Amino acid sequence: MFFYLSFIRPPPTKAPVNNTLLITPQIANDLRTESCTTDHELFYDWVRVEDGADIQTRAAVHARRASAKKPTMTKLTTWKAANAYKEVPVPLPPSVREGQKYKLVLAAVPIGPVGPNASAPANTLPPSTGRILLDDERLGRWHPLSVSSMPVLFTYQSRGAPKQEEIERTYEFRITGSDAEASASANLTLEEISTQLKGLQLEVPKDCAPGKSRDVRLVIREQTSFDLDKKIWDSGIGMSAWLVQWLNRRFPAPRAAQKGNVAVGEAATRLKDILNSPDAINVLELGAGVGIVALVLAALRSRLADADDKILTTDLESALPLLNHTIEFNASAISPRISVKTGVLDWDESLAEQLPEQDSFDLVVMADVAYNHDSFSSLVKILSGLQTMDPAKKPCFVLGYKERDAAERTLWELTEAVGIKFVQIGSVPGHAAGDAPVEIWVAQS
Repeated sequence: MFFYLSFIRPPPTKAPVNNTLLITPQIANDLRTESCTTDHELFYDWVRVEDGADIQTRAAVHARRASAKKPTMTKLTTWKAANAYKEVPVPLPPSVREGQKYKLVLAAVPIGPVGPNASAPANTLPPSTGRILLDDERLGRWHPLSVSSMPVLFTYQSRGAPKQEEIERTYEFRITGSDAEASASANLTLEEISTQLKGLQLEVPKDCAPGKSRDVRLVIREQTSFDLDKKIWDSGIGMSAWLVQWLNRRFPAPRAAQKGNVAVGEAATRLKDILNSPDAINVLELGAGVGIVALVLAALRSRLADADDKILTTDLESALPLLNHTIEFNASAISPRISVKTGVLDWDESLAEQLPEQDSFDLVVMADVAYNHDSFSSLVKILSGLQTMDPAKKPCFVLGYKERDAAERTLWELTEAVGIKFVQIGSVPGHAAGDAPVEIWVAQS
């Protein structure tokens, strides 16, 4: 699991230019139901916003990443679980003037032990710049995931301004070139692939093809309400990070089968072939939430010059306004040849009626769709329908899963009964003081 910085009391939409601003920060799990038990030093920064764009982020992304190891933020307070509801005054931006807008960025550094037998490595945890690096093998291991408020308008006419109802998180990752193979990874066996897939161990080869590598920056918006479809969940982040780091390592096809690892190797190979295919692919996402998985996939596929994909990301109708905003806001991170569309897909209704122009999908992705036992029959029905859309072209199913209840694992029995057998090919450990990791499962019908 991961821990997330957020707000119990967020900043207001407007604030006076001559007073402090009060917030109540929070460090909790994805559903905000469990507070982190580890104390943290909280740091803050104000980011100037003009015409909807962060002024400080106009420079190249790699330049920002290069400065990430420097303590560029200012200490705000020490967050303690025992005082989780304590209000904290935040100094205003230096020389703030009437009519200016700023975002408040919070990041955290742990104090002392972070787990039963673990502590943060010394001298490796400077205050961050508020970005979440999906290509970092230590993602969320020590730090709660950083957060940014929406813009605060500083004005003398701020009386009665409502509190903000949304937050943002900034995700960045580097995509390595798709052509060059890491010589050290050549001729891996299925057993070796199975072992290396079990954790996030970033190994970016030094021989990336010129012009192929690039940096990606995504800004994902969430709501501060408890609506489940309007906030990021652990499996969305874990699955996205795993895909980024796995593709950066560029595993080749296995040279030999090893007993007990054939299913894992075959599933990994098929998924890799799809994600590296030079041909156009059709992708469907179920339970998209705020859309991070679809956007990461689109960015990863954008490294291929000829990719001409169609990605359909779906959820409940209530999720679409925020999902549409996220897709539109991050369009510049995706190749114009790749189409990312949103839609409502009712798992209890006919696929043919809801997707009349769709013949088949190459890839079906889903993160954190197994938390509700009551939806299992509907989910299995939709998966069964997807695998029979085109008998000659059955999709590859990829599931990001974090156990919240052991009974959820009955889902695997139900899918196998309709000919869809999942195998685990990876995992993401998450926070050192957390519990269940994010598991990556792939099924071939």
